[in-house]
Amino acid sequence: FSDVNLAGGVHDVCWGNDVWIAVGNNTSSRKAVYRSTDGATWAQQDISGVTGVNTATIYACANSGSQWLIAQEDRLYSSSDGQTWALAHDFDDSQTQIWDIKYTNSTWILLIGRSGGGAGSGAYVRTAAASDLTDWSAEQDINIGTSARRFAAGNGKAIFVYSNDHQLVTVSGTTCTLATYTANQLPSAGARDIATDGSTWVVVHDDGDISTSTDDGSNWTQSVNGLQIDGSVHDLDSVAAAIYLPV
Repeated sequence: FSDVNLAGGVHDVCWGNDVWIAVGNNTSSRKAVYRSTDGATWAQQDISGVTGVNTATIYACANSGSQWLIAQEDRLYSSSDGQTWALAHDFDDSQTQIWDIKYTNSTWILLIGRSGGGAGSGAYVRTAAASDLTDWSAEQDINIGTSARRFAAGNGKAIFVYSNDHQLVTVSGTTCTLATYTANQLPSAGARDIATDGSTWVVVHDDGDISTSTDDGSNWTQSVNGLQIDGSVHDLDSVAAAIYLPV
């Protein structure tokens, strides 16, 4: 591996359409969307002229196999090549923050944090068919707290995680069905990220713990307890599946 420094802080990175896209912190002089075809050399994409773009942090990006989406505050921007971007949808809600985006089963899925208004403060899921990014399902509370930030999706399902909680959601277009919620099912606390290859779900935690499930979250196993890197136990911030997404 080589160290690549994308100045300003990166919050999400994804691969699709034969390119990498990374997003992160924003300033008035630097719109934080980077593009790479090899993962080593990156070029900043100028999105300063795109409708609604401001200096707020961009937290999420995702790819459907043919389309990119990035999220800034309550707005979604789309691109087919990662170079030319356009406003895809504006929820026009100043109390909405889109934290994460995923795609499965011809469906876009959003993890939304709400500071007030609407259904009240909390973390919510919304979905839309790939064919219409202006028609979204109603907000549904994912039950696991306002600080939820990450989820994974595959084979028409999504699992959201926070602390030692998770929420399974089945999606198809604007139909979004939450499974019965049971608290504290993850075997470790401090869940930071989750990934899936379509059959196995992997959650990484604080203190080097890793949890896995092969039945869509009905049962979890702590597969690693205190993973050591360079002789020390570290919090694990992210995980990815060695498979082409989406699944």
